[in-house]
Amino acid sequence: MEKERRVSTRVHIEIPVNVTDGATTKTLRAVDISTRGMFIKTDAPPPLRRIIRLNIPTGERSPDLQVLAMVVHRLLPEQAKAAGTAPGMGVQLYGLGNVARDQWQKWFQTLATTHALPDPAERKGPPPLVLPGKVPVPTDAVNRNHVRYAIAMDVQFIGDNVEKGRTIDVSLGGAFVSGIKLAKVGQEVSLVFIHPISGEGFDLSAKIVRVDSTSLAGGAGVLFTALTPQRRQAWQDFLHAALPFDEQCDDALTVIDPNDPMLA
Repeated sequence: MEKERRVSTRVHIEIPVNVTDGATTKTLRAVDISTRGMFIKTDAPPPLRRIIRLNIPTGERSPDLQVLAMVVHRLLPEQAKAAGTAPGMGVQLYGLGNVARDQWQKWFQTLATTHALPDPAERKGPPPLVLPGKVPVPTDAVNRNHVRYAIAMDVQFIGDNVEKGRTIDVSLGGAFVSGIKLAKVGQEVSLVFIHPISGEGFDLSAKIVRVDSTSLAGGAGVLFTALTPQRRQAWQDFLHAALPFDEQCDDALTVIDPNDPMLA
């Protein structure tokens, strides 16, 4: 009976969903859709209790569903890797009016009728990707082992030459540094990151794994090497202190009670 209830209230497919968080919009993959929300695959999930906007294509002749949702669960890349699954975030619908709620329920029933599949434990392979109409294939943003942070830090890049660059994104395991033109894939380099607030420097060894030669500024993706557990913790603390306040501490986002009646 329990298994029947779960199958009837959750649809195990993948669909594209446009996720807007602040000024940034990404087209990601949503899986395991229910009457109350969904799980969205991403290796950079927003903090808990963040309100995000979802735009869900439903078909060529049907209007997109536009709803608000709150991040109620995060599965970070490190956790997902250990569990053998994809990282991402569980979101719960928020602030649905009567019209939007009715639209969501009708859309969900259509999914459940047309695309209902067995529980993940019973099916073979990943759920199918359903693309309504001419919707482009969404980004499969789950290819990194660590959460990426959009932190801009000045970097001294020391290899065969010395260059100055600036980070586009940074994680516990690597970074992408813009303004680097003389890098070569496979090159071993030393990096000195300058903290954007304190001005403190943090040096790391790295290997170049990607070079961007398409832009005028240039850039290089690096993978950190020789990180001991102690050094990794120190780097994590350094990054944490460089984050905007609302991303340093989930408590700063606790503006909505989990029992808020506006949650679906």
